Amino acid sequence: MVNDCADADQYMEILEEANRVNRELIEQFDELQHQLQQRTAEVTELTAELTQCQHRLHLNEEQVHAIRTESELQQTMMEEKVELRMERREKELTREFELRKAELLEENIELQGEVSKLKEIENSLREKKTADRR
Repeated sequence: MVNDCADADQYMEILEEANRVNRELIEQFDELQHQLQQRTAEVTELTAELTQCQHRLHLNEEQVHAIRTESELQQTMMEEKVELRMERREKELTREFELRKAELLEENIELQGEVSKLKEIENSLREKKTADRR
């Protein structure tokens, strides 16, 4: 009977130890489950932030593209304006050149007429001088 009591006491001690270890494991499991829930909540929050950041990045990329497109368009428009100004200036200078050319041709014709008159006078004077000498 002593053996049965000793075995029963030993069995009870083993059961109490097993229950204590089991409670510790349950506490550890509960703590790990709580930590997992916290980490899951953090991951969910970070995922939401990441999604927002990706959305903002996409919007920023669209804005950069739009700005580049606008800038390129403005650059093209500026180049076209400069080109138009240059064409207008070229036409203006050509017109001024043609007017001046016409004026100079007119002056040249007038001068040729005067030169012809002077040559006639010179020839007339030569003839008169020649006639006077005779």
